[in-house]
Amino acid sequence: VSRIENIVLDGNTIFRNGNNGINNEAAERGRIVNNVIYDNGGTYDGWAINLSDNAGTFEARSNYIAHNTILHGRPGYAALRADTGSAGHTATNNIIECSGTAFYLEAGTSGAIESDFNLFYGGTANWKNGGTTYTSLANWQAAGFDASSIAGSDPLLTNYRLTASSPAIDTGTATEVTLDVDGNSRPQGAGWDIGADEFFLSPTIVTNNASGARVSGFRNLAMAVLPAPVGTSYIWKQDFE
Repeated sequence: VSRIENIVLDGNTIFRNGNNGINNEAAERGRIVNNVIYDNGGTYDGWAINLSDNAGTFEARSNYIAHNTILHGRPGYAALRADTGSAGHTATNNIIECSGTAFYLEAGTSGAIESDFNLFYGGTANWKNGGTTYTSLANWQAAGFDASSIAGSDPLLTNYRLTASSPAIDTGTATEVTLDVDGNSRPQGAGWDIGADEFFLSPTIVTNNASGARVSGFRNLAMAVLPAPVGTSYIWKQDFE
């Protein structure tokens, strides 16, 4: 039995697998990013993301968990669990929609997770740290977690992607994850989006001289105005007839 280092889980859709969504045993400095995880759980386990030891030998350490979209309704199991001895993880810019426990830090995991800029949604969402259960985000924040996170706002997803009115748009923090689950660049607008999907802003096409009349040797001049920080591009057609 040995430790697993630098594993990358990026851009996966993980659902109905009959066990944990991601079972990250004895992993160190791994990247769990841009994953859509939903409806997992079976007879014995049902964590969406499980950070645990390997038969009590090596603990999970220093994993980076960012820009995941997690829909989790498995009773008795958290969306993200850190096992005893686990430490040094970062959880940011994740959408966690659940009807039970969002984060479960088992006893002996003091300082296990630095978490912030997450969006929590669910009727009975709670957070657990050792033997203490926090039933509101405000209480969880008072314990030192998720200072800038959001709770209670529907992420407004369609097919696990953000829609135009989603509160997850532009409300994340800058991360090292520069592409989303679909390969679109981050950020697309004023800031990083929360979740696996970066809402894609289509360009506004402004056409000048649509009649086709000649203007200084050009006609059908069109301008594509792209959202910041992409910039502005110009497309024109020359006609010297």
